[in-house]
Amino acid sequence: LFSKSIANEKMHTKNLVNNFSGNVIMIISIFSLFINLLVYNMNYRSLKDSIISQMKSANQSTIFIIDEFLLSRKDEMLQFAKSPEVIKAVKEKNAPWLNERLASIYSNGNNFYENTFITSVDENPTVLYSGLPGGKSIGNEKKKESRSNANMEKSMKGEFYISAAFPSPITKEAVLLLTAPIIDQNKVIGVLGFPIMIFKFTNLFLNKVSISKTGYSFVLDKDSVFINHPDSKLLLTSIKVFSFSEKIAEAKNTEIVSYYYNDVNKILLKEVSSNSD
Repeated sequence: LFSKSIANEKMHTKNLVNNFSGNVIMIISIFSLFINLLVYNMNYRSLKDSIISQMKSANQSTIFIIDEFLLSRKDEMLQFAKSPEVIKAVKEKNAPWLNERLASIYSNGNNFYENTFITSVDENPTVLYSGLPGGKSIGNEKKKESRSNANMEKSMKGEFYISAAFPSPITKEAVLLLTAPIIDQNKVIGVLGFPIMIFKFTNLFLNKVSISKTGYSFVLDKDSVFINHPDSKLLLTSIKVFSFSEKIAEAKNTEIVSYYYNDVNKILLKEVSSNSD
């Protein structure tokens, strides 16, 4: 009636139990792996969101501080340039009075001015008055400093202008040159120049920015030149020399950019100043 012995039946049952146990263990292992992957993915996303949030906060703070600082310097320059006393002194070529006024502005370290000067408005604009000790920059011909040509052209047309970054001819430090016209009866009679030591200013707060363990901030000027970076060797270097610069240039404002640099995968959050000047 039965084709198998009881012993064989027991062996068959034991095999079934073993197979079932193995399958259960495999299912539990796969489920555990799935849970671990899910938890890892959630933690990864949470960490990434946290880092991006830190990047956004750091960028917005940096842009706000720089914009407000430059706007304050612009207001100070225009107020000085439009002062009746200054206009009168320039017309009368009152060098002692102008040098003293420029020196008082230069001496305020909170402004980070590398120099304060007024130039002539002829074909070869020359520094006539300066706030530096001993009038150090008086006589400097701006035509010889090609990087300030745009400043001279704009200001002689009656416009305020901020240059791209360049090394100062005096200190060799990274500066942004701010210029404003001094106007009398619709005629430009002088150009006011306040070069700002932009690296020193931005380094005052950027070196305190912490983004996760290895993150950092850097700042580019309007010509995509580094004016602040943790690696000081990159100062006044164009980001265009790097292969990933196109990705950054093409990215929209507040857009995340992924790139590869120094054998490391990185992400960058781009934030552009809304200050057209």
